[in-house]
Amino acid sequence: MNRKTAPAPLIALVSFIVLFIGSFPIPAFDVVTIFGEVSDANQIISDREIYEVDDTPQGNGLVKIYISKRLKVIEKIIIEGGMRIFDVTALEVVEK
Repeated sequence: MNRKTAPAPLIALVSFIVLFIGSFPIPAFDVVTIFGEVSDANQIISDREIYEVDDTPQGNGLVKIYISKRLKVIEKIIIEGGMRIFDVTALEVVEK
């Protein structure tokens, strides 16, 4: 005797698996724009947060050039190992 299985339980199982796997966060790049002032402590201070500037020649050069100036910074946020890393894609000086 050959018994056919109903497709409904199989469809429900596949749908559950797809929804379950789809609920996990996928690391992605978020592009954000911040406005902040560059301090002499290697930081960009915005209205909401303080962003540390990396202690590299490029970061130190940014601080020297733009210290005490207000910047508009467009950056990509990359999340690695629970840390937010900001990759600056563009910046410009704005009036205070």
